Amino acid sequence: MKNISVHPESHDNPVKEKSQRNISRRVPHSVIFGKNLHTKGLVMSAALVFVVFVVYFMATPYFVRTKIGNNIIIGKKSSVEYQKIISSTVNSYGLKVEYANNKITSYKLSDLGLAPNYTLTENNLKNIATNIKNRLEVWKINKTNIVFKVDSAKLSAFNSAHLTQIINPPKNANIALSNGQVILSDSSVGKEYGFTGGINAVLSSAKLLDQKPIILSVISVNPPISTEQLTPQKSILTAMLSQPASISINGDIITPSANDIGSWINVDVNPKNGKVSTSVNQANINAYLSRIAYRYTKPTKDQLVLAGADGTTTVIQPGQDGIGILNQAAVAHSISGQVLQAKGISATISVHVTPYGTITTDTYPKWIEVNVVTKKMYVYENANLVNSFLVSAGKPSTPTPLGMYKIFSKYAVQTMIGADYVQPNVPWINYFKAGGYAIHGNYWRPSDWFGNINSSHGCVGLQVSDAEWVYNWAPIGTPIIIHE
Repeated sequence: MKNISVHPESHDNPVKEKSQRNISRRVPHSVIFGKNLHTKGLVMSAALVFVVFVVYFMATPYFVRTKIGNNIIIGKKSSVEYQKIISSTVNSYGLKVEYANNKITSYKLSDLGLAPNYTLTENNLKNIATNIKNRLEVWKINKTNIVFKVDSAKLSAFNSAHLTQIINPPKNANIALSNGQVILSDSSVGKEYGFTGGINAVLSSAKLLDQKPIILSVISVNPPISTEQLTPQKSILTAMLSQPASISINGDIITPSANDIGSWINVDVNPKNGKVSTSVNQANINAYLSRIAYRYTKPTKDQLVLAGADGTTTVIQPGQDGIGILNQAAVAHSISGQVLQAKGISATISVHVTPYGTITTDTYPKWIEVNVVTKKMYVYENANLVNSFLVSAGKPSTPTPLGMYKIFSKYAVQTMIGADYVQPNVPWINYFKAGGYAIHGNYWRPSDWFGNINSSHGCVGLQVSDAEWVYNWAPIGTPIIIHE
């Protein structure tokens, strides 16, 4: 037989197992009570942490620190306090500028045209104090800047007066027309005592209330308008000057020069952006047309015929057909529409002829003839010569008007006034043309001038005694024929 050893734990023992189960179900009261205390402690701890957090979170706005300028603000302030802080910060700051001679000058922000925007700055300070992140990180210092309102005109004036010292001013490029050519003058870089970044850098420094001085140094200043900007316009203007041009008048062809065409074009360069604009000079076009038409324009001169008592006639002034321009205004308008296109200029000036008439002198009971070349006056009754006199008529710069007139006003004596003269007590005046033209006595010229020198401003001058005879003989309405 084999010996079998049996372990007590391995035998099935119902009583023992039941007893063990009963023992396992029994939990001491002290254990249960301890567990409850632990749970309550956790709850109370959590509540305490929450209370502390709430108190902390509610209190932190009064401990958040904000730096503005050199001032540190602790906690949230009232609106009045914020206003005082902002005002004090602005008034205590000065923008420092160090000049070329090492002199440092401090300027108030108001000198620059900067004024604090109290409302926006105050709102920024309030927002920093109440920001959740800032309240959680209460140990940090938050920085902010004052919000400014900028007076641009005052800032610009301050810049010119205090922050810019010109050494050599920059020179803009320019383009112009002269003597039929396009002249492009180059730009050049200037020098001045200034600072890199210009007025915006100053504005930024001032807004940050930066304590470091701005140091002026020699810097290059580019001109607003460079040569490169205007170069493309040179070929455009050259094409305008070199375009073919012809003007036809009375069968002749007139060719305007490049200089003539250039005078018809206005060239303007915008000093701020260098934009080139061209326009038509209508006055110069009209002047040019009048100048070339002058050779083809002639006044009508009536033929003057002297009828003798025996029935014979003598032509004392040949007649001349008049030639006038018909369409100068239309031609000027046509040219103005073509010149800027640079595709060629073509126009035709039309003329018309007015035939001269004939005046026979025996139709006038009294009439006066004046020859400004021979410097003589002839006085007629019908066809009979009754007297003659030597005269001094208008000098070349102020000639006596030619043609046929009538005496319309008479004065025994008068002070005569012109653009460049005042002549008192002129005797025996017979006005024949508006504008002050008259036959009158001349006491201020030597007697040998009469018949030899034309010296007047357009009047026909006689020696005083001769002028008195004519004044008494010629009534108002007497015809006067003046010719060469």
